[in-house]
Amino acid sequence: MPNDSIKRFFLFCKERHAIWHKRFLLKEPPPWTEDPILRERKFTNIYRELDRGTVYLWEHAKSLPRDEMYFAVIAFRYLNNWKIFEQIGGIPSTSADFERIRQQLRQLRDRGISIFSRAYRTICAIPMGAFRVDAYVDLLQRISKNDHVNFLHRAAKDAPTAELFYESFLTLPHVGPFLAYEIYSDIIRLDPEVKWSEDDFVHIGPGAERGLSYIFKAPYDGVEKAKQLRKVQKKYLPTEFKELTLRNIEHSLCEWGKLCAIQDETQKTRRPFFFPEPTPILYENCLGAK
Repeated sequence: MPNDSIKRFFLFCKERHAIWHKRFLLKEPPPWTEDPILRERKFTNIYRELDRGTVYLWEHAKSLPRDEMYFAVIAFRYLNNWKIFEQIGGIPSTSADFERIRQQLRQLRDRGISIFSRAYRTICAIPMGAFRVDAYVDLLQRISKNDHVNFLHRAAKDAPTAELFYESFLTLPHVGPFLAYEIYSDIIRLDPEVKWSEDDFVHIGPGAERGLSYIFKAPYDGVEKAKQLRKVQKKYLPTEFKELTLRNIEHSLCEWGKLCAIQDETQKTRRPFFFPEPTPILYENCLGAK
């Protein structure tokens, strides 16, 4: 295994989490890092459960009955914008007044407020001239009235593997591999009747694949390489560092790939993006596997 490239990846994990620690636990003033890219660009937390949207969702959904819990996760991840839910009275339930929600979302949209998260796009395949806000509300109404949530309950009980349980979420309208993995990852943490953990299955999407490409030389099996990273993490992280699950590894690989792509671009152009120094000072050269 190319130790230098692995070392840089875990150095990134350590530094990104240190930013969270200094900002939210120690309450230190910025800057929370000397790294120019991490200082100026947005990167999600190493631990997904620390992201504000995930915190908001889990706090809302953890004490709900199972059918409402599943519906809340689905309703939230389609939109993935906790600030919007705060403005419309919370995450909708299956018995919500959907027409009132429609009007609230339309009003926010008409004021120029972004309704959907910019982290990823959902509900894209809609008729020409239609609005995503309306498609979103219509979608929630359909799911609240059909047997889809009960089908997912049965999958949680009957699916013989974590991967097959994940695949059950692909049956939801407008849900592809990325969104299915997001919903799956929430449910396995929230539903006490689900028997799988974050280490039982991992979906390596394009973002994580890009991160792996900066560590390993092709060809390789992305799932196996993610498992290898999880296995060797203790060699590179402090003993007090909370152990990264396979889901944490996948999540961090996406952000690592983003950082390396930014560095790669600045090296090509020989000029900064939004920071004063063209090379991240903590990572030297991401391209160790190239």
